[in-house]
Amino acid sequence: MLEVVKCCFNYLSYCT
Repeated sequence: MLEVVKCCFNYLSYCT
């Protein structure tokens, strides 16, 4: 799930 967190940090919009 680390990748998801990184994606969230890179793309806050992606963190829904």
